[in-house]
Amino acid sequence: MDSVRERIEQLRADGVAIEAEPHVIFTHADDSLGPAGTVEWQGFIRDSEGNIVGLVSREPPDPANVEEPLP
Repeated sequence: MDSVRERIEQLRADGVAIEAEPHVIFTHADDSLGPAGTVEWQGFIRDSEGNIVGLVSREPPDPANVEEPLP
């Protein structure tokens, strides 16, 4: 998925229950666990059967977003 933040907003508009807002879970300083210089975002929703589903995306850092730790 390109952006957990954007997808969560789309799902919210469709009436999907958001269990945890998107938040940064990891900053990739090198290529050992993912593309260097990216941040990993995660959010959780509840699907139509009541299951909690985690959504994850890797995105370039956004200097305007103070929630993201920069590498």
